[in-house]
Amino acid sequence: MANRRDFLVTAATGLAAVPAVGSAAALLAAAETALPAPPPSGAPVAAPVGPTGPFKLAPLPYPDTALASVITPATLGFHHGKHHQGYVNNLNKLVAGTPMEAQSLESLVLATAGKPESAAVFNNAAQVWNHDFYWKSLRQNGGGEPPAALKARLEASFGSVAEARKALLAAATAQFGSGWAWLVADGTQLKVVKTGNAELPL
Repeated sequence: MANRRDFLVTAATGLAAVPAVGSAAALLAAAETALPAPPPSGAPVAAPVGPTGPFKLAPLPYPDTALASVITPATLGFHHGKHHQGYVNNLNKLVAGTPMEAQSLESLVLATAGKPESAAVFNNAAQVWNHDFYWKSLRQNGGGEPPAALKARLEASFGSVAEARKALLAAATAQFGSGWAWLVADGTQLKVVKTGNAELPL
C-alpha cells in the first residue's frame, strides 16, 4: 500500500505510470463545475443554494475498486464510509434543531468560516465539502493530456502543464499534517494554494 507522500506524488503528477487517479487537469475541471463563477468586483456574494440538512454522505462517483492501483478498496471504503461519514454525522448532530439545519452545505461553510464560536460546525461542514470535492477529483483511468482550453490556461499561468503539476505536488507534499492542495482560479489566472485542516478556497 502506498504511503501518503507516495499517493500525493502520484496524484499530483498526473499518473503517467498509474492511470487510476485524475491529474491537476481533472482537479481544475472538477473545480470549475463545483464552484460558482466569482461575482463582478464589488458585487454582493449570493449564498449558494443546495440540499439542506440533515446532510447525507454522497456516494462515490465510481466503484470502490476503481482506484485500486493507488488506493485499495479497503482504504477507500474506510476513508469514505467511516472518516467522511463521521464528518457528516458530526455535522448533523451539531446543527440539529438549529436554524443552521436549514442551510445548504456551502452556505453553512461560508456562514461559519472564521468564527471561533462556530468552529466545530465549520470544521465538519468544510470537511464534508472538501471530501465531496476530493472524490470527484479522482477518476478511473484519469490523467493524460488536458483538454486544449484547459491546457492553454495552465500554460498561461504556469508556463507548462508539467510546471502546474510540479506546483501542485510541491504544495501537497509541503503541507504539514492534515490539509489540502488546490488548483484554483483567481480571476483569469490559475494558482496552486494549500490549506490546513478543514480550510478551503471556497
